[in-house]
Amino acid sequence: MDPVLKEKNEHLFSLKVMCLTRPSFITPTIITSDQKDLPGQLFNDILRKDITTVPGSETIAASSFLLLPQSFKDIYLGETFSCYVCIHNHSNHVVKGVTLKVHLETPKENCFRIIKQPKDPIDLAAGCNIDEVIHHEVKEIGNHVLLCEVNYRSVAIPDEDKSLKKTFQFKVHKPLDIKTNLYASEPEEIYLEAEVQNITSDYMVLENVLLEASPLFNVENLSTQQKIDSLNLNIMASEESKHFLYCMTLKNYQNNRNLKAMTDKVIGKLDIVWRSNLGEKGHLQTSPIPKKPSDVKDLLLGIDELPSLVYLEEMFSITLRLSNITQLAMSPVLLLEQIGGLAWCATSGVFIGELPAGESKTVTLKIIPLKPGLQTITGIKIKDSITNIDYDFKDVSQVYVIKK
Repeated sequence: MDPVLKEKNEHLFSLKVMCLTRPSFITPTIITSDQKDLPGQLFNDILRKDITTVPGSETIAASSFLLLPQSFKDIYLGETFSCYVCIHNHSNHVVKGVTLKVHLETPKENCFRIIKQPKDPIDLAAGCNIDEVIHHEVKEIGNHVLLCEVNYRSVAIPDEDKSLKKTFQFKVHKPLDIKTNLYASEPEEIYLEAEVQNITSDYMVLENVLLEASPLFNVENLSTQQKIDSLNLNIMASEESKHFLYCMTLKNYQNNRNLKAMTDKVIGKLDIVWRSNLGEKGHLQTSPIPKKPSDVKDLLLGIDELPSLVYLEEMFSITLRLSNITQLAMSPVLLLEQIGGLAWCATSGVFIGELPAGESKTVTLKIIPLKPGLQTITGIKIKDSITNIDYDFKDVSQVYVIKK
C-alpha cells in the first residue's frame, strides 16, 4: 500500500522520548562453585568472562560499567528533569510543517503547561530526524505527566493539519527531610537548629546549607564540616542526618524600629545545594520557617550597663533596657525577688511608666553583693498591668564579686 494512503490510519514518522536521568552501576550476577562440586570451574569461568566484573575481584559485586536508564525513572525535588525527544521520518516522503511542543502537568496544576515552545515549522525529509533536549527544574513532588505534541501538514490531503501526541509519566520524590527548632537566648538573638536527613537511596554531598534570614538580621553559621584531605565535605549516606546551627542577631538592636522584626511570623528559609553520588546537582529551598509565639517574648529585657567585676558589700548599678515589641502599649510594673548572693537596693512593685508599642525604656537598679565569687543576677519579673501578664527573666547576667 502506498505510504501516502496509509497516512490516513498511521503517521509517517515516529516519536521517541528518552529520559536523561543518572545511570546506574551494573551489578554482575555472582554464582560460584567449589572445584569439588559437580559444575567444577564452570561458574567461575563464566564469571571471569563477564565484562561487567572487575578483573581479579569478580566476586565483590563491583563494576566499572554504567547502565543507561531504560525507562522513565523517579527523580527528586530540586533536580533538573532532562529528556531527549527524537522525531524520525521513516517514510519515503517529505513531512512538511513539522513543529514540536512539550507540555508538563504537575500535581498542583490540572492543566498542561508549556515548557517547550514550538519553533518555526520545518520540512522533515525522508530518513531524517528532529532532535531536541528538554530541561526543566522540578519544584513539586508527586506524579508528573509529560506530553509531547507534534503538528504537521498531511501528505495525503494537502493543507490538512494533523498531530501526534504521546504522554509519559514520572514521579518526583522528596530527597531531604528537614526539621527545624528555634531557641531565643538574648533579647536580640535567635538560634535556629536544622536537622537535614538524606531520604534517598544513595549517597549525597551537601555543598551548601545556608540560612536566608530577614535583612534586619546578621546570620552566623555555627556548624562544623567534615574534612577529607583538606576539603570540607558533608557526605551523607542514605537515612543519615546532619545538624546545622545558626545564630541570628538583630542589626542595630538599640534601634526601636528594628525591634519590630522580632514580631515577624517568619524568620527566613533554608537554601540547600547538594550533589548525587554521580555529581548531579540539586537545589532546594524550604518554605518560610515560621516563628512560634513562644520563641520570642512580647517584652524583651537587655543590659545596657553592667560592671564585670565588683567588690563585696559595695553597691553597684545595673542599667536594664525594656523593649515592647508588640503592637499595643504596656504599663509595666517592676517586681524584684530575693537573690541568693545579691541584694536589691530598690523597691519592688514600682510602676515604670507607659511603654508604647515598639519602644524601649531604660531602668537603673542598685545591687549590693553579699557573697564573693561568680553571682547570677536573677529574680526580675515585669507585670503588664493592662493585660495582667507576668514576664519572668531568670539568669539575666553574671557578675564576679571579690573582697576589697
